[in-house]
Amino acid sequence: MKQNKLAIKNAISGSLMQLVKILLNFIVRTVFIRTLGEQAVGLNGLFTNILSIMSLSELGFGAAVVTHMYQPLAQNDNKRVFELMKIYKTIYIFVGIAISMVGIVLLPFLPSLTKTYTGLLNVQILFVLYLLNVALTYFLGYKTSILTADQLGYIVSNSYAFMLIGQSIIQVFILVLLKSFYIYLVVAVVATILQNCFVWHAVNKHYPYVAHIKGFASFKDMKSVTDYVKPLLVYQISGVINTSTDSIVISQWLSISVTGLYSNYMMILNALLALVTALISSVTATIGNIVYSKPHRLFNSFERLFGLSSGIAAFVAICSSALLKPFVSIWLGDAYVFDWNVSAIFAINIYVTILGLPLMVFREATGSFVHRQFIPLISVFLNLGLSILLVERIGIAGVIMGTLFGRLLTYTWNDPSVIFKYHFKQEAVGFIFRQYVEIILMSFLIAALAWLTALNSHYTFLNFTLLIFVVVPFSILVALGRTLRIISASDLRHGRIFK
Repeated sequence: MKQNKLAIKNAISGSLMQLVKILLNFIVRTVFIRTLGEQAVGLNGLFTNILSIMSLSELGFGAAVVTHMYQPLAQNDNKRVFELMKIYKTIYIFVGIAISMVGIVLLPFLPSLTKTYTGLLNVQILFVLYLLNVALTYFLGYKTSILTADQLGYIVSNSYAFMLIGQSIIQVFILVLLKSFYIYLVVAVVATILQNCFVWHAVNKHYPYVAHIKGFASFKDMKSVTDYVKPLLVYQISGVINTSTDSIVISQWLSISVTGLYSNYMMILNALLALVTALISSVTATIGNIVYSKPHRLFNSFERLFGLSSGIAAFVAICSSALLKPFVSIWLGDAYVFDWNVSAIFAINIYVTILGLPLMVFREATGSFVHRQFIPLISVFLNLGLSILLVERIGIAGVIMGTLFGRLLTYTWNDPSVIFKYHFKQEAVGFIFRQYVEIILMSFLIAALAWLTALNSHYTFLNFTLLIFVVVPFSILVALGRTLRIISASDLRHGRIFK
């Protein structure tokens, strides 16, 4: 019962935090574009993605430590938790230092990376502020791991939401009154410091035995999690490259301005994806607990979670395909929109991504990333290779297609095959085949809707509202049909999830 309540609390808190983030980011982005212009937006997207790639050095260790915490927390093994927190601190401090050093080395090369930028902003000062914000996250943020692993992630979500409200209000005033990109970023740095200080206080209150972690972990302690690190790091690298290199490819092969247009679309899609991810991934710690305490319920948990994700994926993808281009047109103007085929590819990509979230949750909760470690590397090469190859032929659509095909040709079949084999003790062929059939059918539906809604070349608020009243109910019907079909079949066999 406690697991059920915490899972629901984390899901609600994480979802509400993402809703707050979506609303505030939309407001701030609108003011940002109106005051600083599309090239500044392009720089924002480019620097954010560069720093995401630079942060890869942590991802394997950090996620491995959280995975290792599930069992000692479930068994109240405070000594082991303390050791893992010390390891986490060591990793975060050294990664913060490493990112800072790499960022400083990168500074002289920034003019080349931003060669299509023609504005007056000093790109090196801007990058330093972005770099400082990311580095401080590592220097101060290591204590969040225990809250995440112990199903108390809602504390982090709530504190982040309150911080973001204050940060956004101040940033809007800065943009309107001063039109300063530099001060805008300084406010973000201060907010990061305040939010992490609050999390520190919460961790010290709930876990007094980790309040004072002095020094760094020994090589022996670090070695206790290294078995997980290499395969998990490979998965994390693949995930970051699949989402963070597109802006770099676009800025180099197209322009900073196109990068800005792309980042506007991605702000919307990433907001939707983050909202869904917060909902689905909120049960990761619960699944991790089930792995060790009630493994017989694992497959039933997966079926129901996959059913929920399938419905959500259909709803988000259908709405995105039909509403994305008209929304951007009303929001920013026709000069900021891509063709309907780009909206369709965006929608298919987010559909496939959401469909894979339950597999990601089970992969991390069960430690399945130790198997077939070469698959994520193949995804990386497919993604980058196809993106670069296609961008020269079909432009922005080619970059997104490269990311989509990189996922379809690797994760979509590998993750279920590994999890079914090692944890469900079943063959995954039928599941994989049905998954590809669903993706193909949904792709035709998505493309058709994107084309139909693009027949109207000019949307007003009124006809866009009418379009919403048509598309949303249709999306809900499709989503409910898919979810009920999968979950009903599961209920007949097993009963309720997290019972």
